[in-house]
Amino acid sequence: VGHTASVSIGDTSLTPIYNLTTSASQVDEGDILTTTVSTTYVEEGTELHWSLTGENINQDDLAEGQLQGSGQVDSEGKFSFSHTLAKDAKTEGDETLGIKLFTDSNRNQPVAGTTWGGIVADVQIRDTSQPPTYELTTSSSSLEEGEVLTTTANTEFVDPGTQFHWSISGDGINELDLAAGELSGSGQTDAE
Repeated sequence: VGHTASVSIGDTSLTPIYNLTTSASQVDEGDILTTTVSTTYVEEGTELHWSLTGENINQDDLAEGQLQGSGQVDSEGKFSFSHTLAKDAKTEGDETLGIKLFTDSNRNQPVAGTTWGGIVADVQIRDTSQPPTYELTTSSSSLEEGEVLTTTANTEFVDPGTQFHWSISGDGINELDLAAGELSGSGQTDAE
């Protein structure tokens, strides 16, 4: 009398699936962008490689993070990486950031993304940089001797705490013309 043994054979020929998602499709300069890689039928510990691409995208666009890197798939088939976009104060217009995922360290085998046929995830980087503007206003356009003149500096797109220097000049103007105050000085911009 014989015994029947049963053997389970796992099908290892399942095609790996790779997905790449980003925390936002549009970000402002200075924001943090997190990218998550999700896989199915990929062994835990598998190393995958990524790179950032795009016209005029370079290391200067990042305050934190690199243009290329890698990560290992965890027990849930995932890993994430983050970048802080540089608030560079350069007016350069919006930029499009692409993120590619590869199975090889030479980055010749792209496998995932959210657009462009599953190869690249596009993220719009909104340029929040604006050229600074400066305006001086005075409390009056003409004064009598003994009156007080107040000058206000108004700025836009200038960081609070920025220090500026000023001076008073004119034909025949010297310290003897002032009962109080100085001919030059400095001040810092406030939060407004």
